[in-house]
Amino acid sequence: MPIGLDQQSPRSHQLLLFGGENSQTFLGDTWTWTGSDWERLQPHHSPPPSIDGALAYDPTVGGVVLVGGLVSTSTGLYPIGMWLWTGTDWVQLSPSSAPSPRSSVSLAWDPAAKVLVAFGGQNVASQPLSDTWVFERGEWRLLKIASHPSPRADGGQFAYDPVTRELVLFGGFKSSGLPDFGDTWMLRL
Repeated sequence: MPIGLDQQSPRSHQLLLFGGENSQTFLGDTWTWTGSDWERLQPHHSPPPSIDGALAYDPTVGGVVLVGGLVSTSTGLYPIGMWLWTGTDWVQLSPSSAPSPRSSVSLAWDPAAKVLVAFGGQNVASQPLSDTWVFERGEWRLLKIASHPSPRADGGQFAYDPVTRELVLFGGFKSSGLPDFGDTWMLRL
């Protein structure tokens, strides 16, 4: 299962795919869709092989951002942090403030507010989260929201609706093996 599939990047006009897993191991490869075929890229730098991250294009940093995800080691699963795809290579980002390490985060670009928004996911102990963060000017900021969706460990689909100028979150899972949500939430920044 892939880490994520970005919306079409306006700069490269290509879709981006990173990582995932097969039946034997975590993957750390980077692919683009050329319009007719998948092409494997060979960047000089790369996030570690990992699963359950999220990708979204952020024009303020000039590339596709990878947020969260887990890498497997002999002592357990660890978060991979935040990475930027420049169009030719991966660069690790180290903002001074950031959400707690997590995987399976819902991530979307809000063009009206000009911020990247992250919601929920699960921490390294597999506990579902319900916090909302915005990434702007190279830093993350926690939003204080009076009414927010229940914690979601995975599967919440997040996208911007240009008609209502809101972010829309649909569905998700409470945790592995538990019933899923079928609700819809709107967020206007």
